[in-house]
Amino acid sequence: MPKRPSSVTSVDVTSNPFEPSGSGAPLVEEEFWLPNVTWKQELQKWLDRLGTGQGTRSLAIVGGYGSGKSYILHWLDRVEFPRRKVLTFYFENPEVRFYDLANSLLRRIGRKHFAKLLWELAEPNRKRLQQRSLFAEGFEGYLDTVTKRTSTSELADLQEAIRQSEITADDEIAYCLARLIAETPRKPYFEYRDFVVSRSGSLVAQGQEHRYFAAILKTLRVADNVDRVAFLLDEFEQISLRKRLTTKDSQDYLVTLKRLIDITHQGDLWLVLAMTPDAAEQTARLDPAFWDRCYRFDIPPLTRDDAVRLVEERIERVGDPGGLFESGYMDVLQPTTIASPRRLVKVFHAAISRIMSARKRLSKDELKQIDQDIYSGD
Repeated sequence: MPKRPSSVTSVDVTSNPFEPSGSGAPLVEEEFWLPNVTWKQELQKWLDRLGTGQGTRSLAIVGGYGSGKSYILHWLDRVEFPRRKVLTFYFENPEVRFYDLANSLLRRIGRKHFAKLLWELAEPNRKRLQQRSLFAEGFEGYLDTVTKRTSTSELADLQEAIRQSEITADDEIAYCLARLIAETPRKPYFEYRDFVVSRSGSLVAQGQEHRYFAAILKTLRVADNVDRVAFLLDEFEQISLRKRLTTKDSQDYLVTLKRLIDITHQGDLWLVLAMTPDAAEQTARLDPAFWDRCYRFDIPPLTRDDAVRLVEERIERVGDPGGLFESGYMDVLQPTTIASPRRLVKVFHAAISRIMSARKRLSKDELKQIDQDIYSGD
């Protein structure tokens, strides 16, 4: 690192590398940084275990508010999981019920897009050659030829083709997926009953939802040529506290977790949950057996050296830290600010904004005052 100048009369910083809210994650991948030993290496060790071990593939990221849970999930989403060929789906404040989560995923993908992926995997295994000649134009050609009422024999052929593609070995689930494809021309969007059992005619039978969902995930994994699919559930702690839930909601919450955990046993799904310590303890009390099956990573507080690295990794993209702040600037911050990624980011967003406005170096006294103004000197 270049030697810090003793004084700077003018500073020109044109962008602020810190998020204004102190939460969320950087906009570009290169700005992600995790403390190497206490965070990154430990998380990578757990991911290695998830990838090679048997049984449950779930990880709980446990930490207080502002400790970096969302940051870690975004790092997994944008940096670490793509490196491991894992397709990720990020859910913020997911609903308590399993089928709400599933419907959120299906609507995000889009029915027509998913039907096309599934059809392309199944089509080479179709037995009815006379029909295949009609579908030479691909999926769009197939949609044009589908009649208002798909014949039983055509559905059976598509069902067997799906089974042959090894998406699922279950005849009933394969039939559900065949219907999903065949009904797409007249139902181009997912509906609630496409996943939820209802009186008005559901696509999937009661008790089969998680197996149906597992087949959907395998379709995505195979079609995207990835090794795994991962669900990143952020702020899941909001629905795990009994005082915020009815008895039924608490039961639905546990059913959701159990079904997701059951799917992870098949190897296609990794599950990463973000939780506060209180929520983790509450979940463990609600279902100790579930919690015993889940890996847990407790986010440690930042050390002073960690805090310096986090701040200077960002600042060096827009200028020299020594040119923007006096030597020893970290020493004037409150210990709780140094230990918290969210507080650090929020304080230094305000500090850089001040520098950009004044176009001069920020003194330690000024930085200390910003910290105390934001966090009331606690």
